[in-house]
Amino acid sequence: MEHLNVIRLELDEYEPHAMALELAKAAIFVDYPDIETDGLRDEFEQVSEARYDYEDSLEQRELLFPEIADHYVGNLVMSFGEWEDPEALKEHLQRHPERRYGFFVTRSIRAGGRAVLSSDGELILPAGALLAEVLESVGYSGEALVPARMVMTEQEASFIGGHVVVGVPSKLVTQAIACGDEFVRRTQSEPDSYDLVAFRGRVAGADDEPSALVGDLSGFAVLRCSGFTIVFFCAHQRPTPGRTAQAEVLQSLATSLHDGGSAKPAPDLPWELLDDELFEQLCWDYLYTSPHFDRDRLEKIGKSRSRDGGRDIVAWTNRAPPFYRAPVKWIFQCKHIRTDDSLTPKHIKSIGDVIEQYDAGGYGVMTCGYIDATLHDRVDSICGKRGVEVRKVDRFLLQAFVAARPHLVDKYFRARGVAKA
Repeated sequence: MEHLNVIRLELDEYEPHAMALELAKAAIFVDYPDIETDGLRDEFEQVSEARYDYEDSLEQRELLFPEIADHYVGNLVMSFGEWEDPEALKEHLQRHPERRYGFFVTRSIRAGGRAVLSSDGELILPAGALLAEVLESVGYSGEALVPARMVMTEQEASFIGGHVVVGVPSKLVTQAIACGDEFVRRTQSEPDSYDLVAFRGRVAGADDEPSALVGDLSGFAVLRCSGFTIVFFCAHQRPTPGRTAQAEVLQSLATSLHDGGSAKPAPDLPWELLDDELFEQLCWDYLYTSPHFDRDRLEKIGKSRSRDGGRDIVAWTNRAPPFYRAPVKWIFQCKHIRTDDSLTPKHIKSIGDVIEQYDAGGYGVMTCGYIDATLHDRVDSICGKRGVEVRKVDRFLLQAFVAARPHLVDKYFRARGVAKA
């Protein structure tokens, strides 16, 4: 079942003066009254008290559409800076301390019947929660979990796993840790057993588990802490030219700071065995697996070299939790070239025309070779001027993706040759 964000009421008969008064009262929910002109102070107090009681009751009610409650509370949390009554805000945050950090107890996501905290792009799960089940419940079941390391600077925390880098603002990481710590202290039976000052002990997985993970399609990063686990989705991720090069530098730095050694590279794959059509099919599999895109709205436009108008694949994003944003249309162009060659602007033309003709909100290019710096710059410039999101997938990302899925290695390579060890 689905819900709409608009309610339509049809009234057969009504008295204009009474209707105007009722509408003014209803407006109190979204607008603080002007005491001098509205004369609704008493009604405001009554409605506010009733609203607080109703909000508290939501935690115990069985809801048919819990996403609506999450919409409401999420918007309430984001509006704290606009509250005109500081005492009311202070009282509200005393009742719900997690909201001070921008989080709230979500009703649409549970972990074994236990509370989960949600924010605009993050989840805080209780200790012992089954991560895979929670990820599946929010539409992230297609990604493999890759052990990672977190390297934090003043501006950004980078979660690095193989060729995958997920960047999260450092402020959000520390804010989420502080919120999780406060929530654990408030809800557990032994509130003094955790010490936030002992930061080294707080960020750590079990003996047989890594403290950080990333989705192999850069969909999210996971940080295991003492007493809770934080999931950072890619809502705050921004396209960055040379991301692969940054990943290699950061991975090398993280390894050196840790204890030496190097990450095991993905095996080389014989991309020359594929033709243009098979490569487009593989790109379709890549997008089909990605939790960012709606599998039911993923379209491969004709066969390779057909009159596709510059569209090899058309995709629509999923409604991202927790606020379920409207889907965005993406256009992908897939280019099969020699693995030691670079994709340049001469391979892809009329990028801006394709975006405008098909009213795309996202543009992606996929290749089994390198992406030349000039094409990086050209795509970023064209899309940046139009406010269009960008995704660039080169041989390193595709190779890591395929290597982690033996059935795709068999489907595209072993049936036609032998993958290099």
